[in-house]
Amino acid sequence: MTFVHHATLIALGMVVGSCVGSFLNVCVYRVPRGRSVLNPPSSCPCCGSSIRARDNVPVLGWIFLGGTCRDCGGRISIRYPLIELATGLLFATVYLAHLAAETGDMLERCGPWLVGFRVVVEPLLILTPIAAVWMRAEARAIAG
Repeated sequence: MTFVHHATLIALGMVVGSCVGSFLNVCVYRVPRGRSVLNPPSSCPCCGSSIRARDNVPVLGWIFLGGTCRDCGGRISIRYPLIELATGLLFATVYLAHLAAETGDMLERCGPWLVGFRVVVEPLLILTPIAAVWMRAEARAIAG
């Protein structure tokens, strides 16, 4: 594979990982509060207004809004983009680790499905205990 192919897969890993990180944020906030992670759509923790789709882009939405709610101007924690960015980096790093560890062309030898499976499932396995720690910390913060 060429450099462009690898760079594209790394970028894709960042995007997919950031989206997973966005969902992880939803879980960290809602699970300790006993709320559904599927409904309702994301909302401002300050005023409760729904977050528009254009503002709900991982990392970039927070940056473009300056870490504030579009409706009430309330502060949105930096934890949200940090978790999204860290998760994106984790996905890209897992791909790079496989790339460095494999001899020859990993994609040719293993096939795209196995490579994709490894690059997606392994970060999720790493994220599970991290998510549990964040949820526990959030539950303690709620309890006061």
